[in-house]
Amino acid sequence: MRRLTVTLAISLSTCALLVASCGAPKSSEPAAPTVGTAPVATSTEGAELLIGVPCGLVPAYEACKPLFIAEHPGVTFVEDVRNIDPLTRAVCDGQLKLDIYLGLGERETRSVVDAGLCDGEPTSFLKQSLRLVVPTGNPLGISSIEDLAKDDVRTVAICTDELAIGQAAEKAMRAAGVWEALESSGRILRMPQPAQAKDLVFNGKADATFVFGACTDESWTEADPQRATTGKAEVVCTVPEEVHGGMNAQAVVLTTARDPELAREFVEFLLRPECQEAITEWGYDPIAPADSADSTEPTEDPA
Repeated sequence: MRRLTVTLAISLSTCALLVASCGAPKSSEPAAPTVGTAPVATSTEGAELLIGVPCGLVPAYEACKPLFIAEHPGVTFVEDVRNIDPLTRAVCDGQLKLDIYLGLGERETRSVVDAGLCDGEPTSFLKQSLRLVVPTGNPLGISSIEDLAKDDVRTVAICTDELAIGQAAEKAMRAAGVWEALESSGRILRMPQPAQAKDLVFNGKADATFVFGACTDESWTEADPQRATTGKAEVVCTVPEEVHGGMNAQAVVLTTARDPELAREFVEFLLRPECQEAITEWGYDPIAPADSADSTEPTEDPA
């Protein structure tokens, strides 16, 4: 049975509420501290952090937030929860002024860096795995990425290359030797949002897609039933990181931060062992210490 800590258990209802709205900022009152040795609390009465959270990172964020509040009583969190593409565009266009931006991968964070909006270097705080999924029942009998080149596969939905998961999916198919055949025959359908690509598979309008591994975890059935794949799609395989290049979610303090020091404290806090343990309960992979300050220099895009 999945082990859930006290802190994670109290996150379920809040997490579901945030994702259901997916766009309306929410204010968070301090939550009960987690079980364990009580740390020394820092007085931050009246302080506020405004954080941009993509829908796909809500469970991880909700798992870490009460741990930070336990050490910083009086801090209020206000979340702007959106799909990753509109969130990133709103930040880069100056329409949304935040203290902290969370990106699903380095590709998204690079857009914020290139816009000159980062106060310091981005911090990688969790790893995203990549999985190939197909409609429930696997009607075409797909058992590998190579099978996507079969004649009866009509549509493979993936995200645009403006998103980390879109780049990773393309790299995986190129490595498997199926990309050119699928693209030249018009069977690749690019979508602007991961949720849209998944919905096509859920509704039988696409034969396969690539998703973040976390959303295939059973815990998401409660936390984010809209995006959870359980009961709506089947996992074919997990793509090795060395094949798709890796996807690290990143946090960055923005130049619009009202209290940069407090914002940096929260970003650094995400690397604490208790936070890294908490995020694994939601299907994410912890980040290795050596990877926490990954470069956001552009990697070589698929040819």
